[in-house]
Amino acid sequence: MSKARNYIVIGFWHTLKFILFMKHLSYILFASLICVACSNNVNKQQLPSNSDSFSTIRLFPDKDKKILVNDIFEKISLISLETTERSLLGNIAKIDIDEERFFIQNSYRNDKFVYSFDFQGKFLNQIGYRGQGPGEMLFPECFALNKKEKEVWLVDNFKEIYKYNYEGRYIEKTAINLFFNNFYILDTGYIYYSISKKKNYKREENNRLICNELCIEKPESKGLTFHFPYNCETYPSGTPYYTSKTPFSDVGNAVTFHYIYSDNIYAISKDTVACKYLVDFGDKKLREDLSVLPTLKIEEILMREKDRAGLVDDVIETENVLMFTYITNLKKHFVFYNKKSQKHFEGLLPDVFYNVTFMTSVNNELIGYFNPYKVDKNKAVEAWNLSQNDKNIINDMNADDNPILIKCSLKDF
Repeated sequence: MSKARNYIVIGFWHTLKFILFMKHLSYILFASLICVACSNNVNKQQLPSNSDSFSTIRLFPDKDKKILVNDIFEKISLISLETTERSLLGNIAKIDIDEERFFIQNSYRNDKFVYSFDFQGKFLNQIGYRGQGPGEMLFPECFALNKKEKEVWLVDNFKEIYKYNYEGRYIEKTAINLFFNNFYILDTGYIYYSISKKKNYKREENNRLICNELCIEKPESKGLTFHFPYNCETYPSGTPYYTSKTPFSDVGNAVTFHYIYSDNIYAISKDTVACKYLVDFGDKKLREDLSVLPTLKIEEILMREKDRAGLVDDVIETENVLMFTYITNLKKHFVFYNKKSQKHFEGLLPDVFYNVTFMTSVNNELIGYFNPYKVDKNKAVEAWNLSQNDKNIINDMNADDNPILIKCSLKDF
């Protein structure tokens, strides 16, 4: 009898454990559903409320996939920038184009001034000088063209904007109190600032310090509106962060905007921001939201999840094609998306292109640069199918010459 009672007790105990287990499992499943729902809500919240119509670009990352140059480029040509003591450049921080001339910002630490060249590469003039006299500055940061007024606006230490005409004559300076990585000036007077994790603190009601990725200055009120907030605790003072070299592209009726921690690419029209393209990596998407993580943590994830894809960057939109890059298997993969046909090519470009930095576009041409000392001459001649004149530029370039500009005309694929 005692033995039978023991079996009953044991049986009851196992039944109770099973019930408790199922109850615990139901809690886990319920919590998982809540997490999924919250995750979906977060993804939706990343899109502005007026993002009713956007194009989804479905990608299929493959570490071995390659792009054939002949599939995407109609023609590749080069421009050798004149190298003199007055026009000596290191790397290039930014390229802009107007009035048949290139405006190129040097990226030397002590020389971030702007140099102007014509379309044949002849040096025209320097814009901005170091010093404390009229029109001189100590800490140049970034520049933008006011194409309506034919002016170059060069930022000094994020405190003042110095304005020059295209020939380099100083006009005036205006005060500014905003930290940013790049900016864009519309003919209508709107100014867009790509903040890129620089510190412009705004305290919320819950006492959190908030910064933003995008700031818009309205011409009529001189007021500022901020977009894409993030918690400043993620990027404390002194913490490194990624910045996009190409946050803006002008495509006529709107300006394309992208910040590097988002898989979404946006369009700005006046002070309205809407999602324009959603980059979909499917089951290859990184598991964590990079926008809320410090840079070192992002690098750990990229190392740990090599087979996954993310960190969209290098966004340039032309009349017909959207180009951008992403990281998978610790390598930069390119995407060329035809906006009309919705066909795209994705994958690795030939190795020689990893020394090319695309920075802007004109009509349906990508404009970039490379440093002569970084490029294998034989590989460049073979990969780029150059004219004889451009082959001569490659063969004649020296390691200490100015960077070479490269123009790639895109096919309508």
